[in-house]
Amino acid sequence: LYTDVVGPKNKNRHAIEENLDILRWLGKPFQPLEFPVRFPDVDFKALQTQPLVVFAPCSRHAAKNWPAERFAEMGRLLELPVVLVGAPDDAATCQSIADGIGAAAVNMAGKTTLLELGGILQSADLVVTVDSGPMHIAAATGTPCLAIFGPTDPVRVGPYGPQHRVVRDLSLGPADGNYSKSDLESIRKISVEQVVDAVREMLSEK
Repeated sequence: LYTDVVGPKNKNRHAIEENLDILRWLGKPFQPLEFPVRFPDVDFKALQTQPLVVFAPCSRHAAKNWPAERFAEMGRLLELPVVLVGAPDDAATCQSIADGIGAAAVNMAGKTTLLELGGILQSADLVVTVDSGPMHIAAATGTPCLAIFGPTDPVRVGPYGPQHRVVRDLSLGPADGNYSKSDLESIRKISVEQVVDAVREMLSEK
């Protein structure tokens, strides 16, 4: 671990693939990757809808957050029940989105344990999310994710697996992960219509 560099120095691939270089170097065979992640089932009334769409609209950095008012507009256009999730610090933002959607939205942000959050994400038909921890939790359980990306690179840190889809504005060139003021604008270039269309396509496929 201290003397050898494993695998090619190629950052233009998913971080998971880079980590698997360790197994390749050791000569260990491995099957197609599966995450052994399961959460206890949760019995919240808000989850008793079909299809179940979950919004995870918050991350730790403003540049990765699609505007809250666009999440709200998207929820109104979809005309589907929506559950919002997040940490306690996200509760106010999620409540503003829920208020903007109306009676079809339930705000669970800050009201769950981490295990309960995992249970909600696991039971969803689709998670609409920004680049965040809940995105990776949902992906690990196999739940399809529609991920809205700004300055970070989905090739490197997007949801892992073929069932997911990423929406990102490509006019600004490759993502560099730098959270400058200009990067605050990159995610705002993504329209509500783009995301709504992608949600409907993914739900129809499912």
